[in-house]
Amino acid sequence: MFVMGDLNFRTKLPGVDAGSPEHIQACHELVEKKDWATINKHDELSKALRVKECLVGFRTPYCNFDPTFKVARQNGYEYN
Repeated sequence: MFVMGDLNFRTKLPGVDAGSPEHIQACHELVEKKDWATINKHDELSKALRVKECLVGFRTPYCNFDPTFKVARQNGYEYN
């Protein structure tokens, strides 16, 4: 069985409020450095699977590629 789609999980870094300018900057820096280990470690979906909060028994593959960003709804493309 496969589960696909936007599950609305994020990367939650310690000591930084999710969605704050500091959080966004830290995430961009991790992506620029291709620090996939840190990104995967703090991925909310991976944590929820480990502690069996959802989709018990399922696994996600190790992500080693740039994340996607939400696009604002307007003419043209602008990323949130």
